[in-house]
Amino acid sequence: MSTDLVGAVHPSSVHLAHQLGSGAFGLVYQGLVQLQGMNTTQIVAVEVLPGSASLEEQDAFCTYLGRLEALGPHPNLVDLLGHCLGDTPLMGLFTLGNLGSLRELLRASRQPSDSLSLKGANLTSLARDVACGMAYLSLHGIQHGYLCAANVLVDSDRACRVSRHCAPLPAHRTYERWLAPELWEASAPLSQPGDVWAFGVTAWEIFTLGATPYVTQPVFELKPWLASGHRLEKPRLASAATFALLTDCWAAEAQQRPDFTAL
Repeated sequence: MSTDLVGAVHPSSVHLAHQLGSGAFGLVYQGLVQLQGMNTTQIVAVEVLPGSASLEEQDAFCTYLGRLEALGPHPNLVDLLGHCLGDTPLMGLFTLGNLGSLRELLRASRQPSDSLSLKGANLTSLARDVACGMAYLSLHGIQHGYLCAANVLVDSDRACRVSRHCAPLPAHRTYERWLAPELWEASAPLSQPGDVWAFGVTAWEIFTLGATPYVTQPVFELKPWLASGHRLEKPRLASAATFALLTDCWAAEAQQRPDFTAL
């Protein structure tokens, strides 16, 4: 999918269509942006900061966009394409994941009539895309902290793009099923080994076509269950070699997990 950097634009150049969901700071819409100096438009995802946002929230949003701009584009990340920061409402313009979240796509592919045929090598390719995006973040010293299939978008070329990187974490963690055990304390710092653990769970989601991790385990029992050595079972669609790599991601000692360049 071809996308161009848009840069700074005036809000009048952005036309919002339907709502796609919620981002880290505000609602996200599919939109059209008029490219400067050209009689063409580009389809983008637009995150709009609410008009009621405080000055602190506005500063945080601008800092978030600045971090994304400094990071630069990558084919397996949801890229910042442009922004409206001088006028209200404040907006960030992003790569559009046309096919929705990876989790939605995986679950839809369970139907026999689904045309995407996410099996075998296709699933491996999806996992590889996620690993490549995470490797790029790791190379730039960025810990994601919130990786899961729901936070990966899929574009029209069926390439996975990791989203919500550089964004603040949710105030309440609803994410325990993807968290490495050492990160269960709210004060624990994010880390690359923690992201590697979450990648292993996300890849498990891919090879189970979007199953919920540890679905039979209540969250409050999960930490002692993992501490006793239990792990997710091998997905039917994963090869033995692939599952061995996933189990490496779930090593109890963080230092024993592979880094993203090895995945």
